[in-house]
Amino acid sequence: GAIARLPLRCEALLGPAAGAAPVRAADDVLAADLNTSAVFAVNRAWAPTPGAPEPQFFTSGQWSVSGAQVRLRGELRDYPGKRLILQKDYAGSVGEWRRLLHRFSDDCVQHITGERGVADSRIAFVVREGRDKELWVMDADGFGARALTADRSIAQSPAWSPEGSLLLFTS
Repeated sequence: GAIARLPLRCEALLGPAAGAAPVRAADDVLAADLNTSAVFAVNRAWAPTPGAPEPQFFTSGQWSVSGAQVRLRGELRDYPGKRLILQKDYAGSVGEWRRLLHRFSDDCVQHITGERGVADSRIAFVVREGRDKELWVMDADGFGARALTADRSIAQSPAWSPEGSLLLFTS
């Protein structure tokens, strides 16, 4: 049978917008990552689901921005005791705000299951452009799609190296 998802309440993140990102967009990215993990049944504090079960866990966090750098302090706690399970700081450029949320979500999944989450994964794929096929990558949630090649050739069979730092393909 299916494994029951753990009820989690995702609190709105505090602090200034992560650069150009509206704060609510960041909240929605985190909630979607946690829900897509298949570990948690997420209830968004800013748009609560009527009749949702009492949470077993809740996430919260705070943004800070300094120049072109953004920092997220993320917390995962149990409920109702509010015992701290995870507190971690994530830092990067303002343009990487989504990646910080993906990493926090993956750490939450790892602390509860012992297995790393997949929100910070990237997907490699091939896009046909006329007779050509170019190599593209995107985040696991479908955002940030961009072309890696513009060879006007035929790229195919992309595969990540075991540690994920290299992308191999045939052209």
